[in-house]
Amino acid sequence: GTPNLAANKTVTDTCVSFAKSGKKVATICAAPSVLASLGLLEGKKATAHAGFQDKLAGAAVLDAEVVVDGNITTSYGLGGAIPFALELVRHAACRPCGMRLLSFFLMRRRRAAFIRNQGGLIFMSKAVVFFAEGTEECEALLVVDLLRRAKVEVTIASASGSREIVSSHKVHITADALAEDIDYSDVDMVVLPGGIPGTPNLAANKTVTDTCVSF
Repeated sequence: GTPNLAANKTVTDTCVSFAKSGKKVATICAAPSVLASLGLLEGKKATAHAGFQDKLAGAAVLDAEVVVDGNITTSYGLGGAIPFALELVRHAACRPCGMRLLSFFLMRRRRAAFIRNQGGLIFMSKAVVFFAEGTEECEALLVVDLLRRAKVEVTIASASGSREIVSSHKVHITADALAEDIDYSDVDMVVLPGGIPGTPNLAANKTVTDTCVSF
C-alpha cells in the first residue's frame, strides 16, 4: 500500500500542498516515509514502523505511539492505530464530539495475558467472530485482523440471515458465511463483539446463543 501511495501523483501533490498551506497531514505505519521522501519531515519530530524509521530523512525520530509536530501527525503502526485515530478526532471533531469519543475509547494499559492450561499455552487454530446488523465494527474487525495476523483461521459469521451486514456506523461488511451454516465441531473459540443494536441482534439469534452455551 505505501509504495502505491508514494507512486500516485495526486496523493503526493496533495500532501505537499496541504503541508505547505498548514492543513493537517496524517500518516501511520510505513506511510510517514512518503512524507519524508517529499521533504515534509525535515526538522520535524516524527515516528513510523520500526522497519521504516531509518527512512525518515531529516526528522527527529521518536519512539512513541503518536507524534504531533505542527500540522503533521505520524504513528508507528497497528498498535498505535486507536491513539492515532483519537488524535485525529481531537483535531477534526467538534470538542463535545471529540470528548465523547475519547471517553468511549479511553482504556488503561494492561499487560499482555496468555491463556494457560496446566502450565502450557493453549493454541487456537479456528475462531468464529459473529457479526449482526449494528455490530460495533471497530471491536469486531480489530479482533478479526489480529487473530488472522496470529495465523488463526477466522470465519466472519453473519447472524442476520444475510452475508451482507451494515455495522453500527454504517460500514458495509460481507461475512464469510451465515452463522447457521457453519460446522462448529472443530472451532476453538467464538467471539461476540458489542455495539447497539448489534448486541441485541446477536442475543436474538438462536445459533449464536446455542453455540455459546455448548462451548
